[in-house]
Amino acid sequence: MKKILSGILLIALLPIVITAQQQNKIEIVGGVSYKSSQNVYVKFSSTKGIGKGDTLFQKKSNKLIPVLIVKFLSSTSCAGELINGDDLKVGDKIIALVEFENKKMVEEVLDEAETNSYLIKEQTNETAVTKAASVPWFSGKLSVSSYSQVSNLKNDNSNQRWRYRLAMNGDNIENSKLSFSSYFVFSYRADEWSEAAKDLSRSLKVYNLGVKYDYANTGSVWLGRGINRNASNIGAIDGLQVEQKFGSYLTGAILGSRPDFGTYGLNLKLAQFGVFVSREDTVGSVNFNNSLAFFEQTNDFKTDRRFIYFQHRNKLSKAIRVFLSSEIDVFKIKNGSKKNELTLTNLYLSLRYSPLRWLSFSTSYDARKNVIYFETFKSYTDSLLDVSTRQGVKLRTRIKIFDRLNLNAGFGYRQRSDDIKPSRNMNGALSYSGIPLIQGTANVSYTYLTTSYVRGKIFGARYANDFFEGLLNTSVRYRNVEYEMQSYDYKYIQNIISFDLSLRAFDNLYLSTTYEGTFQSTTTYTSFYINASTRF
Repeated sequence: MKKILSGILLIALLPIVITAQQQNKIEIVGGVSYKSSQNVYVKFSSTKGIGKGDTLFQKKSNKLIPVLIVKFLSSTSCAGELINGDDLKVGDKIIALVEFENKKMVEEVLDEAETNSYLIKEQTNETAVTKAASVPWFSGKLSVSSYSQVSNLKNDNSNQRWRYRLAMNGDNIENSKLSFSSYFVFSYRADEWSEAAKDLSRSLKVYNLGVKYDYANTGSVWLGRGINRNASNIGAIDGLQVEQKFGSYLTGAILGSRPDFGTYGLNLKLAQFGVFVSREDTVGSVNFNNSLAFFEQTNDFKTDRRFIYFQHRNKLSKAIRVFLSSEIDVFKIKNGSKKNELTLTNLYLSLRYSPLRWLSFSTSYDARKNVIYFETFKSYTDSLLDVSTRQGVKLRTRIKIFDRLNLNAGFGYRQRSDDIKPSRNMNGALSYSGIPLIQGTANVSYTYLTTSYVRGKIFGARYANDFFEGLLNTSVRYRNVEYEMQSYDYKYIQNIISFDLSLRAFDNLYLSTTYEGTFQSTTTYTSFYINASTRF
């Protein structure tokens, strides 16, 4: 079952910078606070001077790039439609160019912004004045969710799962160089509460917990559990992480252990250490970033894995982006004999080409192995599709036929040595936003899949809409799934209907619920997902 909470995040206080420009315009900087199925919501200190139909921008390489057209307005936020192929994330900075007639209007905008406790800066051709208000250094998020499933089977093992998530973060505590970060998940089945209470290691998972100290503006030290963004492929690290800048180079060292395979708790016997170095360069308008790392992982203090990790990304031009990551193992045990031998184990390459605002192509080659995802709810259908398309070559294109009409199409191919025959999948989707009279977004999709063991077809249709400037969001979805098993004469047919409803009750309180019914010839499965979350 898909997570419907994804993307519904409210940003903490975001600094607002107002700068006087030539041609009687000022820049008001806000941030993406929320994304619905068809609109992106931007939080400002004040929307005075912004009107419906105005264009909002992102600043890239000191250039303003148009990204949104304003459709709805409130006193401190607005909602708009994307006008290019780039996607926006919660927290991205957005700029509005506001015309002003006189000094008084600029002062009014400044006063409203300061009232909302944002960092304000006014800069004119003659003077520069900075007005600041304190921004809370502490933030957190708490969510509670319930997932239930029932069926009409005679020996139905219906169950209900509860999940509590708590994240707390503190950046530069009280203007110091000390920060902390944490993320906890507590989950259990309702009928197994007694067992969960007796043994917390079964239910309580700590995914992130540690403190960070920044020194001399060039380095940092992290102690605890966390994922290093420069070595994210190895997962969570329990221990010490040190980073230091030397000019254009960023170097780092890691000393600690891996979480326990079974409980995800602390296991010092799974010790690991490693070093990495990365460098970012700009040649003209082209940006390059290269990272090289070496890691030694042990099991009971014996070498378990020794490998080299390389990552490269660049933006060759405004239209072309390239990403490459690879892992080369340098240690193996064969017939009881230890060898230092180079073996390419993981490789991922992606290329995105967007020559026009309405047209983009992407391709990727994926030969990664043993990818593990935590906290993922997957139906049988989704799991089967995911496994069959995870490795191999993928081609994808996106065409914006009109402002509101989009076409997406893709093709995937995978061939492994143990496959009887290659796996192929073809898919396409057509979506239309801002439907006349009823508004909302509708899309239809089709996927054809063939593997060594199954041939399948999936047809889907979805309609989504939001109301009251994004306070209420709804969607309804239908899927028809037909799988034909290759090894024996059996056809697997499902009709799946789902309804989603989410409500932003207050500025920092979100409520959501999902119903999903799966109907087969003689069996029916019904699932309910309820979630409440708040930020503080």
